[in-house]
Amino acid sequence: MGNSLGYDFDETHIKKSIYAPQGHADLESEQRLIRKGIIDVLYRGYALPMEIKNWPQDENNNPKQ
Repeated sequence: MGNSLGYDFDETHIKKSIYAPQGHADLESEQRLIRKGIIDVLYRGYALPMEIKNWPQDENNNPKQ
């Protein structure tokens, strides 16, 4: 099929060349960032930023402390 379309690739070139859709590259990049972040938190002592959005209420509508 490649020859009929004007491509001059031999079988070795096709076997050694790599085609990967952009989505695969994006996925690998995201996974690398996630792994790095987890390593930073678990092994390098980096802190996770946290913010309290709602404080729990008890039955009498008083904030728990």
